[in-house]
Amino acid sequence: MWFTLLALTGCGTFSGTRQDYPWAQEYNYLQGQRISPEQLGILITNRGPYSVVVWPQTVSGEDRVTVPLHLQGGAMTTPVGVNGTKRVPAVIDTGAPFNLSSLTLAYNLDLPVTRPKTLPQTVHGYGGAGTECGWSLLKSLQIGGMTYSNALVMIPLEKFDRVTFFGFVTLNHDEFLILGLDDMTRMSFATLDFPKEQLVLARQTPYQPKPNGDAIFVPCQINPGPTLTTMIRVDGKGPFSCRIDTGKTYTAPALTIPQKLAQELGYWKEGGGRRSNQLGFGGSFESQRFKLKSFEIGGRNFPNLSADSHAGAAEFILGAAFFRQYRMTIDFRGRMIYLEK
Repeated sequence: MWFTLLALTGCGTFSGTRQDYPWAQEYNYLQGQRISPEQLGILITNRGPYSVVVWPQTVSGEDRVTVPLHLQGGAMTTPVGVNGTKRVPAVIDTGAPFNLSSLTLAYNLDLPVTRPKTLPQTVHGYGGAGTECGWSLLKSLQIGGMTYSNALVMIPLEKFDRVTFFGFVTLNHDEFLILGLDDMTRMSFATLDFPKEQLVLARQTPYQPKPNGDAIFVPCQINPGPTLTTMIRVDGKGPFSCRIDTGKTYTAPALTIPQKLAQELGYWKEGGGRRSNQLGFGGSFESQRFKLKSFEIGGRNFPNLSADSHAGAAEFILGAAFFRQYRMTIDFRGRMIYLEK
């Protein structure tokens, strides 16, 4: 049995444009809404502001797998097998607390769905808006020679004709998955080898960093939610807690900073600045882009890092535009991120 602490405030950094799809409203999981979590094998209890979610998940097969890491439209995806019948792209997204299945994929797999009030009812997107969601279990989720059984997934109760991450179109597939942080933390470590375009997942083998004087060692934390964070400094201010989000595409600015700090540091221009229209669940919104004087992570300082902010920005989010220049290993057991050239 696996268990996890789940924040009751919502999940995810995912966005898209809605499509009027007749069966989506019809399916809307009318059957699924009548299914209790217990019928799916999901047990839920409350612990203060969190829900404790328990379900009978196992991970089997090879201890270590190396699979392709496709860089398309700014997102990082790898092909996965679902329920032994489908092969779809999965976005590697440390910013998404849980796995997410597209509505089309869930419908075609005839997944039963539960929507208990003790679980989040909304998937939140970049810009602050969101869409209603349900929950289900995949019988199997296969990555290379490794298989998750009874993998927990969120399902947005709308169909999207364009899937976007942080405002940038990345997928045009009706059927897709997002591989979220909760299932990644079942691993000992995960390596996103951008130069070789490979993803390495290891279940039990501890990560052994190689001697590399240029490597950056970044202490990290896995918080309830779950979220993956580290401490950073911006223009000498901080330290600030920052979310590590590989789902923030490498075509987007590297760092999102809270609007309040952007105003304090003089980056936010009320009547000007470099502006960009973004698209999220709730429609369009406007962000501003700029270059930071200095950005510090893991004891290293980086001048002129690309950054942005918007009216709904309330946290620091570091994305793939920064990590793509490295071989990035997240050591979940050792609570360390290694960035190697």
